[in-house]
Amino acid sequence: MNDKVLELQDVVVEYDGRTVLDVRHLWVRRGEVLTLLGENGSGKTTLLRLLGLLIRPSRGRVVFAGEEVDFGNTRRLLELRRRMAAVMQEPLLCRMSVRRNVALGLRFRGEDKHAANDRVETWLERLAISHLGDRPALKLSGGEAQRASLARAMVLNPEVLLLDEPFAALDAPTRQSQLQDFQAVIADSGVTAVYATHDRGEALCLGDRVAVLMQGRVAQVGSAE
Repeated sequence: MNDKVLELQDVVVEYDGRTVLDVRHLWVRRGEVLTLLGENGSGKTTLLRLLGLLIRPSRGRVVFAGEEVDFGNTRRLLELRRRMAAVMQEPLLCRMSVRRNVALGLRFRGEDKHAANDRVETWLERLAISHLGDRPALKLSGGEAQRASLARAMVLNPEVLLLDEPFAALDAPTRQSQLQDFQAVIADSGVTAVYATHDRGEALCLGDRVAVLMQGRVAQVGSAE
């Protein structure tokens, strides 16, 4: 049985004739957390966007759940993207209440209203922001906003969760609290996650495996040990 939910084979991404990402072979196993560790400009965000099927490689193969991705098939591409969710460094919340922000993806997907409401309340409670449900999202603190952003992603029951340095802008105590809660959420849900960070301690703590990026290439990949 193939347990690789995402796989890159001989993938190159070029911008204006310049190679920004060159990955011979990288995969993400179902149910694991793969952390991408590298300095700014190492290619982490580009790699994350490629795994999220948001950019098309200049050459090479991207495989999702055993299916080679056809970037020319817009309808199928959208179907595959809907099986993922993302949390970015900036929460990018909309000008509405926290509860409505968390429900936004479910509304776009036409989910049953009552079932959607139950899932929203579950994740508001799970991430300890139930008391903020009616508050305007743009008035949240940084830590609260990231919890709302994570709830908005997890309420979709994604097969793959992509995270691009989601806690980097937070102060140290808030960041530590968020990381602990994030670990618990991932462990409880069993979701496959790819987590980009420039912090070595964070990468080694969170990742079942760590991929070290340097100048757009995977220099090393393996367990934290």
